[in-house]
Amino acid sequence: MFYRTLTWDTTTSATCRVAEVHLTGNRIQEIHTGTFAGYAKLAFVSLGDNQLFFVYPGAIQLTSLQHNTVHLHNNLISSLEVNAIAGVVEGFVSLHNNSITTLDEESLRPLLEEQVEVDLSANPLTCGCDVAWILTDDTILSLIDDDATCTSGELLVELDPQIYIDLCQIR
Repeated sequence: MFYRTLTWDTTTSATCRVAEVHLTGNRIQEIHTGTFAGYAKLAFVSLGDNQLFFVYPGAIQLTSLQHNTVHLHNNLISSLEVNAIAGVVEGFVSLHNNSITTLDEESLRPLLEEQVEVDLSANPLTCGCDVAWILTDDTILSLIDDDATCTSGELLVELDPQIYIDLCQIR
């Protein structure tokens, strides 16, 4: 089964009981708003190894109270839209091996404030002032995978926050 755009018909009663979705390796290119929303038991979404380049705002909205996990690894995502992933609390989001260069605070902070661990390893991070908000907050930095690496080869966790405070004019 090969998809280009993923949408679901939520009118069937079977979708109300969905707890896990595994759609790895299906050539999916984008996920539209509401695709994974309104499923009370949905706690695990795996869309790794696809061709995802865009995840629309509100595409993944988990409401399950259990440990939630979202796998979007090995895709072509260059940025995460604001509210593309919501409702993950004390869970895990894998964005490993995509094309993400900058870490947008507006997109990532809501996840990190919910104690979600985020794997950003194997992305070409530029590590400019866009990472200053992460480096200057030890709690947030602890939730980012230790293997997240800048294009310069430096690990994100090894960057000096004081340099970013000075250069990016953070108070």
